[in-house]
Amino acid sequence: MRPARPILRLFTTSSTTPNPEPPVAAATKKNPASSIHSIKELHARLIRAQRHTDPYAISPVVRSYALSPPHLHKARLVFHQIHQPTLLVFNYLLRGFSQSDRPGEAIHAYYGLMYGKGIVGDNLTFISLFRACARVNDVLRGQVFHASALKLGFYSYLFVSNALVHMYGCFRDLVLAREVFDEMGERDLVSWNSLICGYNQCGMYREVLGLFSSMQEAGVEADSVTMLLFAEALVGLLPEFNSLSIGAIGSHRLRLVCGTGKSKSKWTWTGLAWTGLGKSRLRLVVWTVHCGLKVNPEK
Repeated sequence: MRPARPILRLFTTSSTTPNPEPPVAAATKKNPASSIHSIKELHARLIRAQRHTDPYAISPVVRSYALSPPHLHKARLVFHQIHQPTLLVFNYLLRGFSQSDRPGEAIHAYYGLMYGKGIVGDNLTFISLFRACARVNDVLRGQVFHASALKLGFYSYLFVSNALVHMYGCFRDLVLAREVFDEMGERDLVSWNSLICGYNQCGMYREVLGLFSSMQEAGVEADSVTMLLFAEALVGLLPEFNSLSIGAIGSHRLRLVCGTGKSKSKWTWTGLAWTGLGKSRLRLVVWTVHCGLKVNPEK
C-alpha cells in the first residue's frame, strides 16, 4: 500500500520533544554528515568490544541509523543483533519507519517485534503508530491503536492526542478528529494546526476560518503553517467573494493576487505570495473579507 501523500504536513505531532536526546543524537542535527560518520565509528568500536548486542550501548547507533533514511536498513540489522532490546530501542525503530517512505513497516514491526513478545509500548510508541497509520491510510488499525492508547491511559497525553487529531484528519474523519480535539484538557499550536489542516484538506474552508477565530480567542499564537492554511482557505472561498483584502502579519505581509477576469462567473486567482516571511513569530493584525465576514481583527 502506498503511503498517502502528505498535504502541508510541515508540523509534527508534538511541539516539544518529550524526552531529552542523547549527546550523539543532538550532534546529528547540527551536522548530519559528520555525525553519521561518527556513529559508524562508534558502531565499529562497539563491535570490536563485543558490546553491539548491549541495548544501552547500541541505542545511539540505532537512533541515528533509524532517523537517517539512507541508513534505515542498517538500523534494522543492528536491532536484530541486540539481546533483549529495550522499549527505547523499539521506539527508535518505529519512529524511523513511520517517518520513512515505508511507514507501513512501523505497523508490521510493532506486531512482529513488539506485540508478539508481550511488549505493548508507551506513549511514544503510539505516536509513531498513529503517524504510520495516517500515512498509509490504515483506518482499521488506527482505530485499534486508538482503543489501546485509551485503555492504557495514554489518551490524556498532549502528544498522543495531537497525533490522533492528525491521524483522523488524514482519514478525513473530522467527526472523530474534532471529538479528540474537544476532549483534550490541554491544547497547543500543533493541536490547532492539525485540526485546521484536516478541515482544509476536506475543503471545509468556512470551518477553517471559524477555527482560526477560536484559536485567536484562545490566545494561541499562529505560525507560518497556520497562516498558510488560512490563506489556502481564503483562496478556496474566493468564488464566493466579490473582493478580498488582507492586512499585515506583524512586520510581514501576505499578498493574495487575484485576477480581474472571470471564468464562468467565478473569480480566478493568479498567485499567492509571501513577502518577508522568516523565522520570526507571526502575529495577526487584521484580516477582513468583504462579504460581512470579519476574522478577529486585532484592536
